[in-house]
Amino acid sequence: MVEGEKALQNKVNGVMEQVMKVITCVLLIGASSVFGEGASPSQPAVEKSEAVVTIGGHVRRPGPVAYREKLSVFAAIQMAGGATEFGAMNRVKILRDGKVLKCDLTKDDQKILSLEPEDVVEVPQKNFFGR
Repeated sequence: MVEGEKALQNKVNGVMEQVMKVITCVLLIGASSVFGEGASPSQPAVEKSEAVVTIGGHVRRPGPVAYREKLSVFAAIQMAGGATEFGAMNRVKILRDGKVLKCDLTKDDQKILSLEPEDVVEVPQKNFFGR
C-alpha cells in the first residue's frame, strides 16, 4: 500500500470504530433512551409533555401526532401522511376510553369529527371488494 491508501484506510477504520461504539451504546441502553420514547432515528418522538393522538393501521407514517384543539380525525390522518392505497377510509376506528367509534371518512359530515387527547385512530385494510 502506498502512503495515501494507508491514511485513507486509517480514517475508514476510525469511522467504523465510532459507528460500532454508537451501535453498542444503542443496544446497551436502548433506542428510546438515545432517540426519545417511542422514537427511532428516522422518526423522532413527540415531546412527552405534548398531548398526542396515535394514528395506526394503513397510513404512510403511523405513530403519535401532536394534538391541538378541534383536531379532526381526517386532519390527524393527513398529518400521518394520509391513508395508503390499502387503507379503508370508510371504516376508520377511533379508540377512546375503552370504546370503539367507527366513522366513514368518505362522507364529508364525518370528516369533521373532533378527536380528544390520547385517542387512537386506526385505518383498517380494505377488504376483498376494495372497501
